This record gives sequence, C-alpha cells and structure tokens, in this order.
Amino acid sequence: MYNYRFLYLTFIIFYVLLLIFLSLNPWIRPAATEAVIGLSWDKLEHSMAYVILSLLFFLTLLSYNIRFSITVLFTVLFATISIGGLLEIAQSTLTTNRSGSWDDAIANAFGASLGCVSYGLIWLLYQRQHESSIL
Repeated sequence: MYNYRFLYLTFIIFYVLLLIFLSLNPWIRPAATEAVIGLSWDKLEHSMAYVILSLLFFLTLLSYNIRFSITVLFTVLFATISIGGLLEIAQSTLTTNRSGSWDDAIANAFGASLGCVSYGLIWLLYQRQHESSIL
C-alpha cells in the first residue's frame, strides 16, 4: 500500500479540485429534470460526488496505515460535509450566476454519510470474514 500513497493523495487532491471547478464554474448549469420520485439528477449527482469523495478519503487514509475507527469515520464525515458546505457557501458568495442551496448541502451530506456508512459496513464484513478464516 506504501507505493500507492502518492497516487491516492494526488487523486484526492485532483478530485477536490474537480469538485471546486464544477461547483464554481459559471458555464455549467445543473440539470433540474426529475429522475426519481421528487429527486432531480442534480441531487443524485451531488450525493454520488460526495460518496466518492468520502471513499477516496478512506482509501487515502488506509494507504497511510490509518486504520478504520469511529474517530476516523467521524473525521472523514466531518471533512466531507465541510467541503460540501463550503462549496455551497462559495457558490452563493463568489459567483454571480450560481447560488448555493440547502437542498444541495443536504444532498452533499447525505452522500458523505452514505459513503462513510458503506465503507464502515465493508470494513466490518471484511473483519468478520478475516476473523472467521483465522478460527
């Protein structure tokens, strides 16, 4: 895993820069078409972007031998939700034709939470599988 540290760190930096670019770019307009009952593609895209971001955080931490724990889970959750919230604030203050919204911030937080819970469940299943193979 040591060989991949730089790769994971570089990838997460580029992914965060991509999120910043997509969030603040004045030429990109979010799609408002309905996708699933009451949800738009825009909200699903927000959620998936932050699922990916939280999973990338976990992979990067794992490459630095930082093992999963409740503290790590809440740290990643806080960092991911903070990035989403700050980008929504930046949309409303730094751009003239984009606006931050609570709906987008909630979609970001939902995606971050889903990513953290998913990683936690995968880690728990892996640990149980590993323990049962030892016995």
